[in-house]
This record gives sequence, structure tokens and C-alpha cells, in this order.
Amino acid sequence: MSKRKLIVIGVLVLVTIVYVLDKGHATGSGSTTQCQVQALTDVRVHSGPSLTSPVIGQLNKDSITAATATVQNGLRQLSSDKWATSDPTLLKPVTGNC
Repeated sequence: MSKRKLIVIGVLVLVTIVYVLDKGHATGSGSTTQCQVQALTDVRVHSGPSLTSPVIGQLNKDSITAATATVQNGLRQLSSDKWATSDPTLLKPVTGNC
């Protein structure tokens, strides 16, 4: 087999592996599978996926809320314009595919 064919096959295998491993993991445009999370302390809610995005609210300790599996920059998407920490010691997944 030629070197070129081996490279093409290798690239295809790599792309397939990356696709399979990434499926179901959160990315910027990733999965939006519903889940529920519980705030283990008071948690700030941001308007976007950045700690520099404005704080627009708070999840109170022990509250449970719907979320998505999407995580960006260490923040979990709660809804289209609400993001909170993805740190499981602060915001614990309780149901669903988080």
C-alpha cells in the first residue's frame, strides 16, 4: 500500500475516533440533552459562557434546576442565555445525561 493511502486511511480513522469520542460530550455547539443539577452552595448565573459575562441571577443552595449537557469555558448551559459553573463540587448533576 502506498504511503499516501496509509496517510488518508489514518486521517479517516482519526476523524472517526474523534467524532465517536466527542458524541454526547459537551462542546460549544454540542449536545443539549436535558438534565437536572443541584446547587450545593449559592451559585452565580451568567448571561453567557464566560466568567466575564454579566451575572444575571443566582441559584440558591439546594435548589434543583434544568440544565443541558453543554459545557463551555467551565460553565454549564442552563438555558439559551443562562450559564453557571460546571464544577460538580458546586453544581451537582442529579438526573439525566449531564
